[in-house]
Amino acid sequence: TSSLLYFISKTAFQLLFIKVLDGIACAAFFPSVEAAATEVTAKPGKTMGICATLYGAGFALASIFGGVLVDYFGYKIPFLSYFIFSLASLALTILMPSKTEKSNNVINVISNFKNEAFEKHFKEILKIALTISFGYSFILAMILSFFPVYSKALNWNATLIGFFLTIFWLSRIISFIFLGALSDKFGRKIILFSTFCLSAIASLGLAYFQEKLTLIIMGFILGLGLGAPFPVTIALISDEAPSHKRGVAMGLFETASAAGQAVSPFIGGVTSEILSLNTPFILCCFAAFSCALASLKIIKKNN
Repeated sequence: TSSLLYFISKTAFQLLFIKVLDGIACAAFFPSVEAAATEVTAKPGKTMGICATLYGAGFALASIFGGVLVDYFGYKIPFLSYFIFSLASLALTILMPSKTEKSNNVINVISNFKNEAFEKHFKEILKIALTISFGYSFILAMILSFFPVYSKALNWNATLIGFFLTIFWLSRIISFIFLGALSDKFGRKIILFSTFCLSAIASLGLAYFQEKLTLIIMGFILGLGLGAPFPVTIALISDEAPSHKRGVAMGLFETASAAGQAVSPFIGGVTSEILSLNTPFILCCFAAFSCALASLKIIKKNN
């Protein structure tokens, strides 16, 4: 609906209202897809890594495609394309089963959930997952908001800034693909702890190094660190949550992510004005280190 409304909108107020509807739709969409994807696989880390990679690839291709359409046909046609792709996606939902089961032991899992110890364990894991979701989103929003400003102060041109961000996103995609799968093999804790340690080191490097090549290398390392938490944390929730609670847990995960992205630019802006332009990256280091410590509290439940 929102995609069609974009096409027929005529005022800025209408666009803002439609954007709210669009946000509501996306907020409902992501937790449902994440819950469904992890219920039908024995390797949720690998599955979510592939999902994140495909999402990123689609985002990149659509950005280029939309830009070309605007240049040649104006602003209305991209919204019409959005509507067409939305209809195609709606048609695909028919192929999704109304109920999915991760294994034949779902009844036993639900029974276990009623056990007080199991419920307490799940709540502890969920708290850790939400902390990580908030933390990695805080760092991601901070980097995307303030590195262009920081690099401008270092006399970088627009091409070099774009190259840095490209390297950053490419390394995130690499992390999506490989580290999500590795977490299935070696465990969620070791992957999360390692990648957040990388993120902390790279964030500190961005704050204190000024040489161009070094900063680009730090960007690549930071991308590796910030790619894994998304698929691995969703896989962690999938490991621990009973099927009838998985959708709610995924929704809370996305809410924590949105909160991190919402407060990060404001905090970064205030601290950069009061202190210095590299302060936001020091905050990123602190957030990454905090998430690394939180990941150490992950304890696999006894089956």
